[in-house]
Amino acid sequence: MFSILKFKDYQFKFNPEKFSISQKRQLKLFACPNFDVQIQDLGFMPRVITGEGILVGDDLMKEFEKISNLHNQENSGLLYLPNLSPFYCYFNDLQIIGQAGEMVLRYKFEFIEDAPKNSRNIKSVKSYYIVRKGETLVEIASKNNIALDKLKQLNPSYNNLTLKEGDIIWLS
Repeated sequence: MFSILKFKDYQFKFNPEKFSISQKRQLKLFACPNFDVQIQDLGFMPRVITGEGILVGDDLMKEFEKISNLHNQENSGLLYLPNLSPFYCYFNDLQIIGQAGEMVLRYKFEFIEDAPKNSRNIKSVKSYYIVRKGETLVEIASKNNIALDKLKQLNPSYNNLTLKEGDIIWLS
């Protein structure tokens, strides 16, 4: 556990004034013919870490340049947040906010979790197929080596007439 914000090899001069970690599930709503709504859980989305910080002193632009160079790097790295275990993220967004004073600079940041590098499983437990334009349930069953009756049983709200490009068809 660290007590100061660090990303890759760069340790921030000051901790952010505030930060938040957002974690969401990806849910797909399906409207059934009898107006019931079914919710399919597609698993966790990557965590998003946002915050605001402040730089002060004569070297604040030099420090901001270091942070900016870090943001411009393409690969992910370990993010260390105060009192939390580190995890892999991409440095997604960096902004100067408000009015910068002569010796003060405020900034916002956003990191997005590189979920495949972390131990969390963000994939759906069930396997699914995303419908391509013009496909039918018969074609999908054949492509995925599953009986048509089983496919219909897993997807009761769909028939060949209701399939649209981008729909999710459950295979298990």
